[in-house]
Amino acid sequence: MRFVPALLVLMSLSLPVHADWDAAGEAREAAAAKAEADRQAAVNKKNTAAAARETLQKEGIDTTGTSDDAVIEMIDARMQQNKAAVDQAQANSINHMRKTLGTAADGKSDEEVTQLYAAHYQQQMESHRSQGDAQLKSVTGKSMQEMENMSDEELDKMADELEKKYGQ
Repeated sequence: MRFVPALLVLMSLSLPVHADWDAAGEAREAAAAKAEADRQAAVNKKNTAAAARETLQKEGIDTTGTSDDAVIEMIDARMQQNKAAVDQAQANSINHMRKTLGTAADGKSDEEVTQLYAAHYQQQMESHRSQGDAQLKSVTGKSMQEMENMSDEELDKMADELEKKYGQ
């Protein structure tokens, strides 16, 4: 018997919760949100098409009478071509690095090959720099670092001595 009043109290408490639910209002809000999203998508498409037209016109391509969709497709096609060209250039560059490094590049990822090549290039530059410095020192008696630290007067004096020694 006590069960029935408790059930009635619980049911009376739950009615206001269901009574506040407005399915039609929620449907209107969802429709308004969808309409706003569609409007924003249309604005974005117009802006994209305008930017695409401007890009194409800078390249000398007339887009008069062409639909926004067609203009966007033209730009997308160009972007894909450019990406393919960049990808091909990168592949060629990596292949060149692999060929230069020889067996040291075998089994290495592209990133590892790039790092190995950078180290190889740095080593070659150091080698060329030291050879150049040795040649400079054999001719002038001074290293590049010594010459960089010389004053303008000292450099002029050395240039005069070298001109006398080796002639012009």
